[in-house]
Amino acid sequence: MWTSTVIRHYVGNVATQGHPDCVLAYHVSCIGMVFPGDELIIKLRHISMRDGNIVVSIETTNSHGDKFLTGSAEVKQPTTVYVFMGQGSQEPGIGVDLDNSSPAARTVWDSADTHLLVSYSFSVTGIVRGNPKEKTIYSCGSKVKLSINSIWI
Repeated sequence: MWTSTVIRHYVGNVATQGHPDCVLAYHVSCIGMVFPGDELIIKLRHISMRDGNIVVSIETTNSHGDKFLTGSAEVKQPTTVYVFMGQGSQEPGIGVDLDNSSPAARTVWDSADTHLLVSYSFSVTGIVRGNPKEKTIYSCGSKVKLSINSIWI
């Protein structure tokens, strides 16, 4: 059981690039023996997709080449977002003066900032005010680089 847990920890770190909470399912069967001091070799292989999540097979052998554990894990993938900007004149800081003068607009900005900070560790107001050309965010172990043409509200 302890070895199964250690392998689950390994799968959670490798298959999700450090975000073990993205492992949705983990099923294994012990089919051999492992002894104290044995070196374990863990092989993960992407074998299929299920509802947008990857399924990896898990095969673990001991230092003698004997299979010890087999199974699979389902791993949540980061969401892919395609953003197409609308027509119109966009410029750095657009909408900021409305944020400064309207409590309703400020509530929308604050709500968007809170969500994006919690979910992706970046601030939309930071983008609007700072006008960066690209931004790197992290989601479920994946690093995503956003190319930013403009953001406006």
